[in-house]
Amino acid sequence: MSRTGTACCTENKSGICVLHCGGIYQSSRTQMETKSRMLTISPDVKPCPGGSPRVLNPRLKRRSRNGQGHLPAVLSYLSGQQISEACCLAQDSGDHRLALLLAQAVGSQIPRQMIERELSDWAELGSTQYINDLRLQIYTLLSGQLVWESLGKSINTCTNLDWKRAFAQHLWFLCRPNATVQEVTEEYDHAHKGRNAFGKYCVSPLPPYLESSEDAETEEDSDHVIRDTCYHLLKLYCYRSHRLERILNPVTTTPNQLDYRLSWHLCQVLQSLSYRHLSPYQLASIHVNYAAQLEAMGLWHWAIYVCLHLEDPVYRETAVRHLLSRHTSLKKNTDNLDKEYFIQEKLMVPSEWIHYAKAQCASQENQPHKEAYHLLKAGYWNESHIIILKHIAAEAIVNDQYNYLKDLLVELALPARATKILDWHIGGAVFLDYINLCQSLEDLKQKDFSPYELEQLQPEVISLCNRVGSLVCRDSMDRLCQSEMAKKCANLLRTLHSLQSDGNKKPLTRWLAPHIPKLPMPEDYCLQELKNLTRSYMLEMTEA
Repeated sequence: MSRTGTACCTENKSGICVLHCGGIYQSSRTQMETKSRMLTISPDVKPCPGGSPRVLNPRLKRRSRNGQGHLPAVLSYLSGQQISEACCLAQDSGDHRLALLLAQAVGSQIPRQMIERELSDWAELGSTQYINDLRLQIYTLLSGQLVWESLGKSINTCTNLDWKRAFAQHLWFLCRPNATVQEVTEEYDHAHKGRNAFGKYCVSPLPPYLESSEDAETEEDSDHVIRDTCYHLLKLYCYRSHRLERILNPVTTTPNQLDYRLSWHLCQVLQSLSYRHLSPYQLASIHVNYAAQLEAMGLWHWAIYVCLHLEDPVYRETAVRHLLSRHTSLKKNTDNLDKEYFIQEKLMVPSEWIHYAKAQCASQENQPHKEAYHLLKAGYWNESHIIILKHIAAEAIVNDQYNYLKDLLVELALPARATKILDWHIGGAVFLDYINLCQSLEDLKQKDFSPYELEQLQPEVISLCNRVGSLVCRDSMDRLCQSEMAKKCANLLRTLHSLQSDGNKKPLTRWLAPHIPKLPMPEDYCLQELKNLTRSYMLEMTEA
């Protein structure tokens, strides 16, 4: 039998099945398309801007129009399940019998069985040597086979196909229309691992960056075997216990092993779908590595967002605080304010964490005033109290900046906070009482006062005189501050005495003598006070 006569006979036999398969075609195709959504279209078939339908690679389309044969284009359409486009192309090329066979590519098994029988007849007659290999590949696909051997000739329909298209060939042509994804995956695994009668006839599911590498193939049983992310997702769909660390390994997508962009986002999607059989260590590693990648790109505020996904509360707080301490700035420009608003208002990071990071920044830049303020806002009362005593209080007293110092000390003086501050009563409380008494006596001079108010001030002034000497002096500024406070306390005693003895001759020396010697004043101040006391005592003796 000649090649033309045999082909016509086969195509005429298959054409009888058109009406029989018509009713099944649409439902079977719908089911196949549902299963095929997980596959990415390979370079030969590209999506249109509108999404669907897909168009053929322009290179193959030009080849068919230039008289170089329509069979490569038809085969490419078939590998993308573009049956209608393949039929139209065959029809436009004048290959009407092939178009009739293509119309029955999906549906009943009867056309496939008839084409398979015809291929066997051709093999027995030895006529396959007169038929184009591309046409034989198309007939092999239409017969529901991916590999067909005859008289030493092997027709492999998966030749030069990437793994996604090879998998699609198994889904659309080799397996039954109602086959599950798990059955298709198993068939494909046998094919690329060589566990069938034809050996290995398709490529392994390698990532795109390894598809052209000759050394990419590794042992299938190795723990370090590299497979494409899409393939791992197929395995996870089939076997829910598939190892997630293999899916989320960056090498399944990119040659850069430090690129965790897709790994992290895919991890979040899988967790939302209740795939949570990933070890805590692996999960934390993905979070931390992606946060480090974002930080290296200057997106440290988004790195905080990633770190907030850490499950362990201690690790989560530590990671966020470290990021804040490395990148928080005291400069109030638009960029810093926007990032601070995003972190505090959008990510709901506690403001205390931000203030503590700013306090660390102020400490590095030697700005004690800002350091004390931010420590205060961060809730570190004791540390803020120490900074105030060392760097702020003495200078504020000497320069009469009472209101500024009082604003800081008032927040520390709250009972719930003062009890947690070391040496508060002989430190910050002394300065706060000193400022309050100075302001109270000044207010009393400006208005009418009652004896009760003066009696309330008397023990406070006496207590202040006894505690001024307990202030720690670290440098000359502290000693000057203590001296000024002691001298002011002596004046406060005299002022209070004058207000209490208004109209009454109350002995001044008996009032001042027990307290003046306790005040830590310099020698010249002490001599001056003693002279004043002696003069007052002589006047009292004379009047007596």
